[in-house]
Parts: sequence; C-alpha cells; structure tokens
Amino acid sequence: MWPRIKMATAASCAVAIVSIGTWFAIRAIAEEAKPVSVTVHELHVVTKSKKYPGLYTIPRTEVTFLIEGNDKRIIGIDTQKTMIESFLDNKGNNLLEEIPGFLQRWGIPKISEDGKAALFSINGGIPPAKGAGSIRIKGALDVVVASRKETEILKNIPLKEGPLDFHGLDISIGKVEKVPQTILDPARKRMAMSVRINIKGKAVMIVDTISIVDRNGNPIPTSTSCGKSSPENKWRKYYFPKEQDVLDIKLDFWKDFSSMTVPFDLEFSLGL
Repeated sequence: MWPRIKMATAASCAVAIVSIGTWFAIRAIAEEAKPVSVTVHELHVVTKSKKYPGLYTIPRTEVTFLIEGNDKRIIGIDTQKTMIESFLDNKGNNLLEEIPGFLQRWGIPKISEDGKAALFSINGGIPPAKGAGSIRIKGALDVVVASRKETEILKNIPLKEGPLDFHGLDISIGKVEKVPQTILDPARKRMAMSVRINIKGKAVMIVDTISIVDRNGNPIPTSTSCGKSSPENKWRKYYFPKEQDVLDIKLDFWKDFSSMTVPFDLEFSLGL
C-alpha cells in the first residue's frame, strides 16, 4: 500500500514518495526557480532489549535526510533555525519524546566533497508503537548555502586563551600548553607545544579551513588533530616543534553565505 501524498502547510511544496523495502525516498521540492530537494534517505528504529537486559541500546527513531542543493554549495544545516513541528506514528505516539542518555536531537551533517548534497539526521526519543504502520514528520530545514570563498590572515595573534576578532564569529584560542612526554604518538612526542582553536555556532559552517602560516602566508608544517562534539561545536589542535609567542592564522571562509528554509510534511510506510 502506497503512503499518502500530502502538501506542506508552512509553504507550498510538492511531495513525491517512493518506498522500496526498508529504504525510503521522499522528495519535497520547494517552489523556487532553482529548488533544493530533501529526500528521506534512511529510517533507523531501535527498541530496548527486554530478552537480554545486559545489551545496551538507546530506544529511538532516527530519520536521515538527503539534501541536494541548487547552484550554490551546501555548507551546513542551521539547527538553531531548523524546526520539527511534529514527529508521529500512525497510532498518534509522539516520537519527539525526550532523548535518553548522551544521544542528541540533531546529528552532525555530512557534506559531499563538491557541496552538492548533505546527509542530516533527526533523532526521536522513542520507537514507533507496536503495530504502527507509518510515520509522519513535519517541519522545516534551514539549509545554509554559499558560492564564494575568501581568505584572510590574522597576523601576530598572541598565544593566550581568548576570542579572535573575525567578523563577529565565535572563534577562539583555547588551551596553549607544552606537549607532555607521556604522549604515545611518537611524532607528537617530538613536539614542544600545542595550541587549540575552538570554532562554534555559525563559524562551524562559514569557516572552511584554518591553517598556521609564516610571514609570507605559506602554511607552516604542523601535526594536527581535530574533533566535533555537536553540529555547533568543533575544534582543531596544532602541534609545534618549537615554542611560539605569536602566530599568523589563515582562514578560508564563505563570504556570501545565506539560509534557505525548506519545509516538508511527509508521511511514509515503515515497510517492515
């Protein structure tokens, strides 16, 4: 049985639905000259293990969207503006219940190398009820796009904790410390010091790369590590063979970024 085709209420958009086994494709095309499309790429349902209580699982319903861009490059999803109005199974159960444990509501977006597509996940705190046959999810994604990249170099930045003055974005120098000789990595064990740079909020999407450069703007060879704890919070750590007092920091960033609101109202079969 095919799922029903609905029209979005937040803005006019057409919805086409295809269901193949347990994989789903649901397309919401905004009525623009050059549309951005949203496809439900994957549905992941996890239930609590009652037979084997020692097995640790987090009950949830996870929907992963495939977002395909227009003539501009996708650089991120603004989760502060992305909105889920409802997330229900056909028995009326609210799948947007509180997320248990360490699981976050939003996944970290994965963007293709050419910026033409991205994967983005939304987690609900409970699985569909037993016997449920379909799910309906309604809301709007805030897709951030850009087309023009620029470069700036911040010169003679003192190596001390504090914010960087860069277009009002939340970028800061974090811990500056000597590399402990107890570190296991032999390459980093030869390094004298490390500097951590924190990137938060919109800067995570807008700033493409950060590098340490010499007086001529050429990258200085360093060992690096990085991490990302949420869609709005990431960091990069730089290791240096000699202690430094100041650095020149090169930032490649998207100058002409803008947001596109893509509404959806989708109902699809569980297919199980």
